[in-house]
Amino acid sequence: MTEGYVYSRADADETVLRDVIWRLRSELAYVVQTRIEDIAFDVLPEDDLAAFWPEGRAFGPGAEIRWQQAGSGRYNLMVLSEIQRDLGEDWTNQPCQVRDRGPDDEPLRFYLWDTWQPAMKAWVEVRIPRPLPYPVSPPDPSKRHRIYVTAAEYAQDGMVRFICWKMLHTEEV
Repeated sequence: MTEGYVYSRADADETVLRDVIWRLRSELAYVVQTRIEDIAFDVLPEDDLAAFWPEGRAFGPGAEIRWQQAGSGRYNLMVLSEIQRDLGEDWTNQPCQVRDRGPDDEPLRFYLWDTWQPAMKAWVEVRIPRPLPYPVSPPDPSKRHRIYVTAAEYAQDGMVRFICWKMLHTEEV
């Protein structure tokens, strides 16, 4: 286990969210945004996100940023990181123990929705009425694959409090 940190800030405006994403962007790779009727999963744009949905997360090998709309263009924010950071006096910091390997000493992984269906050339999950456009494709699109995210558990007093997403991967089924 290593040391990690959970930074949080309540009732921040959109400029604070844009600023923290910009400051950590070299450590981020993907963005997932959700609202009641939709989900968007994409590579983090090189410039700036055009709009923020009510909930989301930007993640990569170095950090994860989460946001949840608190109303009136305000957001509750969280940053999960294994690096101690100075995000400013309005952020609180909780130390955690971080574990990124399972009992088999393999990287922690969480399988996401869908499997790659070669005939459709799409990620398909029968419980979801449309293909999900993940920002990765399998190395051999003629074969079925699953998609997963590598992750790290953030624990306090021996209890896992948060799962930090790291990177997307595929494996043949």
